[in-house]
Amino acid sequence: MMELDKDKFKIIGCENADADVIVRPNITYWQDAWRRLKQNKIAMVALV
Repeated sequence: MMELDKDKFKIIGCENADADVIVRPNITYWQDAWRRLKQNKIAMVALV
């Protein structure tokens, strides 16, 4: 079996500077519940 050199491999996409960045804004519990309820068509019909 051939030996692989470590210098041929490089880790990409793993920078520590961007590790703590939050991509999305935070939403509250009720905003998340309402969003999930609107996506559930059967639950929306049951409310009517």
